[in-house]
Amino acid sequence: MRTLSYVVLGGMGGEFPEHGTVADLLRKIPYLLTAQILPPLHVVNDLLAKGVDDAGMSGGCEWEPFQLSESEWDELARHFQSQPADSACVFVQPPDWVVTVEDWQSWIMIHKYGFPEEFRQLEREVRDLERARKQAMSEGNQDLVDELHLRVIEAGGRLSELVMSHRDRINKPAGDAPA
Repeated sequence: MRTLSYVVLGGMGGEFPEHGTVADLLRKIPYLLTAQILPPLHVVNDLLAKGVDDAGMSGGCEWEPFQLSESEWDELARHFQSQPADSACVFVQPPDWVVTVEDWQSWIMIHKYGFPEEFRQLEREVRDLERARKQAMSEGNQDLVDELHLRVIEAGGRLSELVMSHRDRINKPAGDAPA
């Protein structure tokens, strides 16, 4: 398996250089594998092409952007499937709408934890508004920044309400989640 150098970003500050396998890097990325489901190759490559995953106070990782080949992903999948049950990851084919790592994270909440489809729509709305806000900031359009900031807060509030109304599902597989 490919080895690389990467930096683990501390949630409360600090940077910690590490050297390990692609599997080691993926395990260090906050929340990526908590459902114990390995993303498909195109989603892993979407993430790896970014060169950073920063989850704010939950930390993150930074690396030189790269891509995996199909054979490297197959090796990665075999590695994760061969681990002890508490750290193994399986592969489950997501639906066609799962194109990016953000889509995959939404799908995990729907597939694994039984969240309604509305979660996907609200999460995408928040993400799109935040991207538009950052673009307006880079263009120096403060009026639009302010407007989009309020819209991000409103959409984030709706998303938060949805998550809180289904929070008991996070500790249960979808099959065990209440209807």
